[in-house]
Amino acid sequence: MIAYVATAYNYAGVGGERLLQATLAETKAEVTPSEYQELTTSNDYRRTVSEDTTALEENINFYSVRPLYIVGLRILKDYLAIPYARGTYIISSIFAALSVLTLYFIFCPMNYVQLALFPAIIVTTGFVGLARSSTPDALATFLALLGLWGVARASKLTVLIAFILPYARPDYIILSVLMSIHTYLVVSRRWGVFSLITSFASYAIIMKFTNGYGWLTAFNFAFINVTPFPAKMVISRNLGDYVKPYYVCAKNFLDSAFFIPLAATCLLAIGHYSISTTRAQIFVISVAFFLLHLLVFPSYDPRFFLWCIGITSMFLFEQASLHAVPRTLS
Repeated sequence: MIAYVATAYNYAGVGGERLLQATLAETKAEVTPSEYQELTTSNDYRRTVSEDTTALEENINFYSVRPLYIVGLRILKDYLAIPYARGTYIISSIFAALSVLTLYFIFCPMNYVQLALFPAIIVTTGFVGLARSSTPDALATFLALLGLWGVARASKLTVLIAFILPYARPDYIILSVLMSIHTYLVVSRRWGVFSLITSFASYAIIMKFTNGYGWLTAFNFAFINVTPFPAKMVISRNLGDYVKPYYVCAKNFLDSAFFIPLAATCLLAIGHYSISTTRAQIFVISVAFFLLHLLVFPSYDPRFFLWCIGITSMFLFEQASLHAVPRTLS
């Protein structure tokens, strides 16, 4: 929360000691004392960022590259007088709810079995937790699912979503590329090329005008050297430092609750079950994003992949139930 509140104030032109004091005061007013202590003193990194103005300002560049979310926070404060810290919860709640609705419409119509299992899938896959987060993940999840809804209908809506996605999370340029390829192959070659060009243009604009650190610094910060002063970070040249995160990520994924549903769904997809072309396209895009994202940034954090988990779980139960119960509801 602290990072996004600080980034929103930074967008508004606040800097220096005033930025630090405003960020901490607003965060403290919104969370419980124990949560505030966790956010500011739980480790050396958080303690330094909460006490040193330079450290806070240097870390903003990791978060300023998500302008769609930050602009949303500013709109809530400028027009509705909602503090940035509270706005993080409001945005997450709204877009988590919209994500659930979009997931439903992707697989609509459903039979009785699917409808009965749908609430359980939403709870177990983490959408409830997503609504309580203070990150742009709910917004990104909604846009990803809305894009897949467009894929299901071979709609040019995917072109617009592919263009917008990097503004929510730059790493979602991966999904933008995948949707652009789908547009090229299924909808229109001209629109597919246009979508690819505009997606990369969005990414380039974000990194240029928000002073993003880029992949190498982000990788080193996340996996090698968590420093409160990333602008002065020394980039590792040790190959082992870059290999180890992939090993840890693979182990975490194999031990996770997502591995079995994904493996089962893949077996269904290549096995004897009949899968419609549209469903296959959605599933392939979801799995491809999951694998490519891990290849680029080897962190198995479920919040990055909630929509993938939701799609996979729904796909698994759909294929199983279709052979037992006919479609009866829409």
